Amino acid sequence: MAKTLPPRTLLQDEIDVFSRQAPEGLVIAEVRGRTIIKLDWQGQDKTEKLDKAMGGLLPTVGQSTADSGKGALRYAPFSVLLVSAELTARDLVAERQKSLSDLGVTWVDLSHGYVVLRLSGERAREVLDSMASTDLSAGRFNPGAVARTSIRKHQVLVHSLNSSCLEVYLERSYALSFWHLLEHKIALG
Repeated sequence: MAKTLPPRTLLQDEIDVFSRQAPEGLVIAEVRGRTIIKLDWQGQDKTEKLDKAMGGLLPTVGQSTADSGKGALRYAPFSVLLVSAELTARDLVAERQKSLSDLGVTWVDLSHGYVVLRLSGERAREVLDSMASTDLSAGRFNPGAVARTSIRKHQVLVHSLNSSCLEVYLERSYALSFWHLLEHKIALG
């Protein structure tokens, strides 16, 4: 029986071409298989209860936390993304579903509607920072930081993993357009 190849990603052709001619100090890859759940709620009183229901996983605004294969990226006072490379959407919220419902928290699975790009290398931060409306420089946007920002009219969420690695979450329908912006910026230097 013939082996089937895994499906190609939305940006696979562009990434393949870029990889062959990438400038030194920059690697771009599409992160596959990431579960992304968006949680929204109203009110500071619910924030404290939600933090308790999540076992202390809820970070402060603009920060991220990680524990046991799952993470939380809090980009607004009453919004957070739960992310995992290991758990399905159902598994990620299953243990908290009753608590979430009781608190009036809405959640939606964004996994198939979003693309996650990882930019790494010594030039990664420089490229994104020059395009973003938020200061993403190393001294201002430290590891663990999260920001919802505009990059040339594309609304994205940027997560700093370390001093030379950033992840960009963006809607899948804008991924190719965003990719062309990155290519253009990199070509201009």
